[in-house]
Amino acid sequence: MNVSATREAAPQTHLAMPDHVQLRRIVGEFARDLAGQFDLDQLLERILRRAVSLLESSSGSIALVDERSGTYTKMVDLSVGCQAGQTFPIGEGVTGEVVRARSGVIFDEYAAVYRGHIDPTT
Repeated sequence: MNVSATREAAPQTHLAMPDHVQLRRIVGEFARDLAGQFDLDQLLERILRRAVSLLESSSGSIALVDERSGTYTKMVDLSVGCQAGQTFPIGEGVTGEVVRARSGVIFDEYAAVYRGHIDPTT
């Protein structure tokens, strides 16, 4: 029996991945940063800065999710104005959408985010 299959092309993304040399350098710097002793806020900010750099983005945030209480707390943000330190219901904002989807989500515009926490025109 001869079985053949066709492979679909991988979906295209708008993010260019850094070359291997650059990626090794960034990961090496990240590992050195994590080797020290930091409080949670400093550690999360360093993680976020590295993630934003790797994704070639200009902003981002990290939230800690407490599904039992149905909330999440914005811990750090870079250039977003997502009200770091505040706690929100898990059903609102981009973080709520990510938790619901259990995956990354893409919006055509921020105004489509249910009860977003930044100005939709940003």
